[in-house]
This record gives sequence, C-alpha cells and structure tokens, in this order.
Amino acid sequence: MQIQRWRCNSCKSTFCEPHAKLTRATMISQPELAARAIQCLLEGCSIRSTERLTGLNRNTIMRLLVLAGQGCEQLMDERMGQLPFKRIQCDGIWTFVMKKARNVRKDDPVDFGDQWIFVALDADSKLIPSFIIGKRSSLNTQAFMQDLRYRIGDHRVQLTTDAYIFYRKAVEESFAGDADFAQLTKLYGDYGQFGNEILTVTISARPMWSGRTSPCGCSFAD
Repeated sequence: MQIQRWRCNSCKSTFCEPHAKLTRATMISQPELAARAIQCLLEGCSIRSTERLTGLNRNTIMRLLVLAGQGCEQLMDERMGQLPFKRIQCDGIWTFVMKKARNVRKDDPVDFGDQWIFVALDADSKLIPSFIIGKRSSLNTQAFMQDLRYRIGDHRVQLTTDAYIFYRKAVEESFAGDADFAQLTKLYGDYGQFGNEILTVTISARPMWSGRTSPCGCSFAD
C-alpha cells in the first residue's frame, strides 16, 4: 500500500492523507512466503539458510520469528489451562547468548553468558505445557513452577525434575503438596553402573595407494 506524503512550504513539516495504521501483521506483503519461512525454521533450518530458500531478508525472518513466538505464547495462555496430565517431566536445555560463561566480563550485559530453557513435558502426550527462558536461578525456577501449576490446575500429577537444588522449594511453594514430586539425579561417568567389563579396542590400518592409509578399522571385544 502506497501512501502519499506532502511537505508544507511554510513550516517544512510533512503530513499524509488519512489511512489505516499499519501493524506487524499488515506489514507482511506475502503471507504465504512468511508461512514458508516459519516452516523452514520449524524444520531446523538456520536463519541464513531460510533467507536463501525464501528470499526474505534475515532481519525480516527474525521479526517473523518473534511475532510467531508471541502468537504461540498468547495461544498457550488462552488454551492451556486445567490440563489433565498424570506424569510431568521437567528438565533444562543449556544454551548461551553471545559468549559462554567463562568469557563473560563484568561490564557485559546481564543477558550475556549461559541461558537455560526450563521445559515441562507430559510423558504421555509429549505436549509441552510450560517453559521459561532465563538464567538458572531460584527466581526463574519459582516462576517456572508457578506457570506449570497454572497449566495443570487442580489435577494431581507425578512431577519429576533433575537434581537442581531450587526445585524443592519451588515445588513446595507452588503445588503445596498436590504433586508427587521426585528428583532424578544424573550421573556422568563410571560409577559401577556398567559392571566390571573391560572394553578392548584394537585399531588397525591397511595400506592404500600413493603411500596413504585407509581409515582405521576397529574391532571390539569384551
């Protein structure tokens, strides 16, 4: 939509004819192309690859992503309430903004460094009723549990989280005993869970042409 503008010769200010105010939704001239960009992102394409596939500018794609996220959040608030879940599993997905925690300086913005996505997953339907993005802190853990409590409503559930220390207090304050709560402690490394087996790896290389060797062949034996 083209809007005619004029300039006053006396005060040099500009003005235009009356028109409907543009919104983010009406700024998209090709809704089909915007939907295709969102579909590419959902399929795991990067922003730059989506830019090459659709022809949209990457800044436009990022604005579309924010707009779609706001719409999904509004849909969750309107539809996801009093959900009859029985088993909920909560975990965190680690990521970082701009730089990892070890490289963050004192004068960097507070959002830089490690970030976590707190995710609640229904074990039966695989539906995600609640999530929170932010630092791994007591405040965000409490907000996450309160939002999950709002989604579940009055239904009693079996709730399983990882061993993060702030979950205990957050679950107690949010659910007030209306959940069967358990924490799953994850062990990384050999703590005897593999028995006493010894894994022997034999590596051999066969000569090839031009004096090179082929990729190593591995044989495993217990």
